[in-house]
Amino acid sequence: MIGSSMGGLATLNGVARRPDLYKTALAFSPHWTIGGIPLVESLINALPKPGKHKIWMSRGTKGLDREYKPFQDLADELMLKNGYHLHRDFDSKVYERTGHNEKAWAKYLPTALKLWLSE
Repeated sequence: MIGSSMGGLATLNGVARRPDLYKTALAFSPHWTIGGIPLVESLINALPKPGKHKIWMSRGTKGLDREYKPFQDLADELMLKNGYHLHRDFDSKVYERTGHNEKAWAKYLPTALKLWLSE
């Protein structure tokens, strides 16, 4: 699954709820601010155990994306704590000087697809 903003949250939720159906979540600028820390904790901790799934998340540093930093930092910390391995089955990218828009997300797509299609 792939999604941005609220769709990024939906993508993560899809893998959490249906790990038998969805093996990868590519979440561009997940809109963490809508639920804050409780949302981050519940959604990340609901993801399946590592081993068969891949999770990729990103955020920019301008506009709305700037507000995601503390929440994305927590999400990253929880992913590692839950046993995911950076650059193998999990990745989190920060794109400097980019914001919350489709033009920015389109630039991230090759990197996200690389994780998805890697062995």
